[in-house]
Amino acid sequence: VLALVQSLWKTPPEISIMDMSLKTTYLLRVSRSGELLDKKLLVSSGNNPFDRSVLLALSSVSAFPVPPLALIAGRDAVEITMSFTPPKGAQ
Repeated sequence: VLALVQSLWKTPPEISIMDMSLKTTYLLRVSRSGELLDKKLLVSSGNNPFDRSVLLALSSVSAFPVPPLALIAGRDAVEITMSFTPPKGAQ
């Protein structure tokens, strides 16, 4: 999931030099078929452009991998907490 989001992530134009220590955490709600049902910012990086850029990358994902059956356990969706940092090679 992280690699998928990072492949769609773009450096925010208003950040001239990316601080590689930035980290933001989102709560993702994913259906049993892999559809992203909801995303919620849990912990901001303190850098609004970076947080927005992660949100845009999340919004660009057409489908996530199907969650393992052990995580779904008879439910319609699973909630996953994920932290994001700038992808390697970000400038």
